[in-house]
Amino acid sequence: RRLCRNGLASADDLLWAVAESGKKKCHWKRSHPDCSRIDSIFSAVPSAAIVYARPAEPYATVMDYLARTAENKVIFPRDSETRIFLTDLPVAGSFDSRRLVSLLLARKCVVIEQKGIVAHGADMAEACVCFAAACFAGFVKFFADALAAGRTGRADAVLVAAFERACRYLPAQAVFEGGLMNGAFENEADARAAVKEAGRAVVGQGLVDASFGNISYRAGSTMYITTSGSFLDDLEGSVVAFDLKTGNCTGGRPSSELPAHQRIAETTDFRAVLHG
Repeated sequence: RRLCRNGLASADDLLWAVAESGKKKCHWKRSHPDCSRIDSIFSAVPSAAIVYARPAEPYATVMDYLARTAENKVIFPRDSETRIFLTDLPVAGSFDSRRLVSLLLARKCVVIEQKGIVAHGADMAEACVCFAAACFAGFVKFFADALAAGRTGRADAVLVAAFERACRYLPAQAVFEGGLMNGAFENEADARAAVKEAGRAVVGQGLVDASFGNISYRAGSTMYITTSGSFLDDLEGSVVAFDLKTGNCTGGRPSSELPAHQRIAETTDFRAVLHG
């Protein structure tokens, strides 16, 4: 539901399965010819869940272009989060099970040319996060590369066609009707409420997927920051307090992006940081 709601795949195109506990057998949510092609992955890859779909537009156009032009059949996103979380996005030319198994033993997801994305994980949540991560990594890389090519006059006809097609599917500009809570917030309750409200707003507008991004707010010497792996549209119990003086954190494990938020808090006058 989350993948569909966030425009990453349609329900008609989305296939997913879970492994039977303790066995190398999977149960697909619905039948489809592609299911049998992927079944063999479960017997070779240590996964409990798998997601496969041709992503919705504009991600389909983006991934098609990147897969077709990938050097050595590997897509190399340059954003730091993808480099840490996924490393890179290997490309398979078909449903060759041996090729898919070899790639998925080393990576969390594989792009199949003109078909879609296969992602796996220890549970369904991880598999869905990996699928979404691949979509967003491709999106950022495609438009960053297109911008660079346009600035240097290196945009060829294939890139231009893909760019124009992808742009037709971009959503309307986000509008926050009524605005958000106005700072500065001096007490913990207001700071936490503002972080939660901002999380719901950016996800609701489709600016980020719920699991990709972090928010922090500095009130005095305390920075309130979202926890690692939290969903921005549901931050109840997922905002921790980090003491900028002592380095102590209470209430959970902070985002892995804590050093970046901390550096901004310590060296600038900005109180609020949101990245997606």
